[in-house]
Formats: sequence, structure tokens, C-alpha cells
Amino acid sequence: MGTGIAAHEGQLFGWPNQLLGLATAVGLILLSVSGVILWWRRRESGVLGAPKVLLSPRVSWGLITLVVLLGIYLPLFGASLLLVLVIEWGILRRIPGVRRWLGLAST
Repeated sequence: MGTGIAAHEGQLFGWPNQLLGLATAVGLILLSVSGVILWWRRRESGVLGAPKVLLSPRVSWGLITLVVLLGIYLPLFGASLLLVLVIEWGILRRIPGVRRWLGLAST
């Protein structure tokens, strides 16, 4: 445990470890900022949600299985996913203005 803490603090391998940590942090910040910029350019004006799907979406059973298994293994993660699903399907899709603004399909 002490070695892991020293590695995360940047004390284990000196300046190369600190440089690696800095590069990781700068990369994560760049990824976050560029994601928002690319989304902002692609979105339709007046709509917050994701852009319209060009093709009909496919169901990925592998992804669904992975999410269900993670939801069982990490119960708080699973509970938060269920809460978001219930809020989206039960409340947000039934309010026309919110549904249009978020780009949700009607029920």
C-alpha cells in the first residue's frame, strides 16, 4: 500500500513519475474540453440533447450484458442507472418542452 501511495504522490520514481502524472492530467483535461467543443459544434441550436441518429440504432447485447453485470457487482452504480432510466422514461419524456429540448423520443 505504501508503494502505491508513493507512486500516486509522485515520490516513487522522482520527476519521471511526476511528468507522467502531469501528462495524464493534461490529457484528461484536453479530452474533456475537446469533447464539449465537438458536441457544441455538432448539436442542433436550441436543443441540449445528442444529435439525431443518422442510421437506425442497433442493440449491443454485449454492452447490455456488461452494464447489467457491473450494476450487480457495483450496486450503487446499478441503482443510479435505474434512477436515471426511471426519471427519463417516467418523467422527462412526458413533458413536451423538456422532451424536445433534450432530444428525447416520444413514448
